[in-house]
Amino acid sequence: MRERKRRETVKVKRKTQREVVRDALLCAARLEVCMTLGELSRKTKYPEASISAQLRHLRKLRNGGYMVETRHREVEEVNRESKHEKVWEYRMRYGVWVRRVGRRWRDVSSAKYLNGW
Repeated sequence: MRERKRRETVKVKRKTQREVVRDALLCAARLEVCMTLGELSRKTKYPEASISAQLRHLRKLRNGGYMVETRHREVEEVNRESKHEKVWEYRMRYGVWVRRVGRRWRDVSSAKYLNGW
């Protein structure tokens, strides 16, 4: 009798939403570019509210402890219909960030306090 060869199926692991958002921000960090939620939404095809939640998770130590900095993007605020609507831009940095003191983060690798950009 002839033996049959078994075909092994290769399972491709899809990236999680958090990994996609992380990769997009790390790529932008290499280029020293900040991104808004709208820009991240267009790039990743995920809704803005979901991206905002993933950014919150990325700050946690168990999910990488990344430093995600935020600031206003005033240029786009001028183009908005509502004067009260703020546009935030996000930037991620490499490294492990373990302690937040007020509005500052403590960098373990260089032991310096960062404030602003």
